[in-house]
Amino acid sequence: LQRQYPLRLAVTSAGHAEFIAVLPSNYSGVLPVTIAGVQGLRGCLWHFAECEDLGEGGEFQVDYIADEGYAYTYSLPDKEVMHFLFESDCRLDASETCHA
Repeated sequence: LQRQYPLRLAVTSAGHAEFIAVLPSNYSGVLPVTIAGVQGLRGCLWHFAECEDLGEGGEFQVDYIADEGYAYTYSLPDKEVMHFLFESDCRLDASETCHA
């Protein structure tokens, strides 16, 4: 965890980040999350329980930060508790990614 709000996390040396976001039941609006320190352009963020790629169709932003790598920014869905897994090298088989 690099920052609490807006949420910013760094990937591990293996290129992964796993986190659980818990929102208040009365929360409304968009919650952005940034995954930083990514070393390539093949990253993906999975909603673990639903095995859904949140960036499918290009619904995310990628910025290059010198001396740090790429930072992927997503808008999280409006749910109270969400479990996510980010991978720097996105696998093609969703079931392998979500349940490995």
